[in-house]
Amino acid sequence: MNGFTLLEIMVVVGIIGLLSAVVIGSLNTSRAKARDSQRLSDLKQIQFAIGIYLEEYGVFPTGGGKIGEGTANINTAIDDYLPSVPNDPLTPDSNYYYQYEPSLTCNGKDEVVIYANMEGGNNGNGTIVCPEGNSSTYYIII
Repeated sequence: MNGFTLLEIMVVVGIIGLLSAVVIGSLNTSRAKARDSQRLSDLKQIQFAIGIYLEEYGVFPTGGGKIGEGTANINTAIDDYLPSVPNDPLTPDSNYYYQYEPSLTCNGKDEVVIYANMEGGNNGNGTIVCPEGNSSTYYIII
């Protein structure tokens, strides 16, 4: 007889399925890392725009809120300094967004911060995390 038995075909299909699951899992991890990299880049752009605003007006923008969404004061304040106000790569997912806080207690003092939730479960390579204990949020103190 020429050909394969049913058992041999089932084993091959099982191995292909297992390999596919491993590859798809790796791709999802890579996509999450890419989105986290985009978040870090966006936060740096926002930080730069807020710095220009501070230079021009001598004060930080007032009122906290989600960056890029709605009518938060921060969106109006930095709109002139960016080609477009960035949104999180997963927008409109409500768990991922950029946030501006003009007064957040960090290490015992008020700080001006911007932050984003990261998918990778890290806080961006050791940057100060405030409030302490939230390891999946990346904070930039301005």
